[in-house]
Amino acid sequence: MIHEATYTEELVDEANSYGHSTARQSAEAARAAGARNLLITHFSSRYADPLPLLEEARAIFPGATMAEDLMAIEF
Repeated sequence: MIHEATYTEELVDEANSYGHSTARQSAEAARAAGARNLLITHFSSRYADPLPLLEEARAIFPGATMAEDLMAIEF
């Protein structure tokens, strides 16, 4: 599953108001869907380092990966 994870859970109200997801919500969606993999993307520019988003997703979905520019993925 490829899912946007714009914010961390501490900004869940802002995420909801803009129609975005938190990293936790992305991981919960992947788990609920029975996804084998999760690639999170579309991070808010407020995060100079998006690692907290990946950590938050991995707390729910340990195999989560963070998208990077020019990343190639085989399906």
